[in-house]
Amino acid sequence: MKIRKILRTIIIFIVAMVLICFLLSIILSAVTGNSEGILKTTLNYLLYIIGYGSLMHDSLIVQDLFGVFGIVTISILSAYTTVNLFWRVDDVLISNNMMIWKNPKGKYYASVLIGNKGKNICKLELSITAYDERKNPVGDLGKAFTYPLLIKNGIWKINLPIEGGFLFDVLRTMRKERRDCRLYATFEYVDSETGQSSIIVKEYSPETIFVSSVREGFYSLDADKKLRWKQFKNIDKLLQEDNIFNDWICRNIVSFDLSKAKPINKEHIKLGCAEMDGMICVLQADVDFGSTNNQPDFVMALLDFNSPYQDWSSYISRESDFQIEVSGDCGIPEIQLEIKDRSGAKLVDEKITVTQNVAIHSFKLNNSTEINPECFSEIKEICFTAFNTPGDTGKGRFNIHSCQILIGDKEKFCVAE
Repeated sequence: MKIRKILRTIIIFIVAMVLICFLLSIILSAVTGNSEGILKTTLNYLLYIIGYGSLMHDSLIVQDLFGVFGIVTISILSAYTTVNLFWRVDDVLISNNMMIWKNPKGKYYASVLIGNKGKNICKLELSITAYDERKNPVGDLGKAFTYPLLIKNGIWKINLPIEGGFLFDVLRTMRKERRDCRLYATFEYVDSETGQSSIIVKEYSPETIFVSSVREGFYSLDADKKLRWKQFKNIDKLLQEDNIFNDWICRNIVSFDLSKAKPINKEHIKLGCAEMDGMICVLQADVDFGSTNNQPDFVMALLDFNSPYQDWSSYISRESDFQIEVSGDCGIPEIQLEIKDRSGAKLVDEKITVTQNVAIHSFKLNNSTEINPECFSEIKEICFTAFNTPGDTGKGRFNIHSCQILIGDKEKFCVAE
């Protein structure tokens, strides 16, 4: 394919030089009044350009003109040929579509495909930036993916989680507000053979981001190992599932996966998840401060967003609420809800009474004028903390039935300043 491209380039340059020499022959013949032998003159000019002709009968100005033209043309052709021989940007293929799919646990992902037809490439990095219809940047995902080595003739799928972050905001804007935002995926890599660094930028519009008719976007882990790039060129939209995704992304709720909660002071707190129809519905935390002689001051169920941090800034601008559903027994009369940024500062710090019946508790995300809304751009953790309070039994259970953000609609995402 690379040889064909080089040959095509050389042919184009030759045709262009012939046409230019022919036009100059016509012009000069019109000036001199000698219209005979135009084709012979054209051939003579062409040979002179590539260094094999003579223009001894022409003026010095004509000789200099064609000499400079020949030097410039041959230099450009040589440079272009060299670049195509050694610069392997065409060997790296990026999918034209960003495919959306849902895993067995009901979590949505967006996938892009990268293929390498040539030698090994190293230090692949993917970053994603969003622009609105006015070409103003509205956010970025930073380094969304890094990988040290992609071997030759391989195809890889890059899966990006949608929920609770940048992609959720942008896709929601595209779908709900019908804004013509664009995602730009920037791939940076190093050619292992030449050491050259290359960059490829791929644009994704709302029309090229949809739910795929293929399981897991482009292919599943149990697919045929002999993947061919041509099989991914025409993947259809699964209309019914795309409509389901559209309803999901346009809703005003962002839910958090309680199954990912981690125990802090785990000798004194045991976490479990009750399931219903294969979906996580309740986080159960069994607390026992007296299980060892060295009693801690607190125990915690922690939702950690360390890699990457979550960006809630767009929710703040919409005056959104944070809502949890809690129940438990009398052994744990209350818990503390804490939401912290990357520095550990508490952005939300609320005491919640635990009752046997499920109770819904809602809080404004930014209910303090002393907190800068920009602090919500890097949310590190959500903490559900039970303290070892004198006089309590120190043993019991609290349950988190749901944990979610209720998005308001007072301000729109992706509006240019």
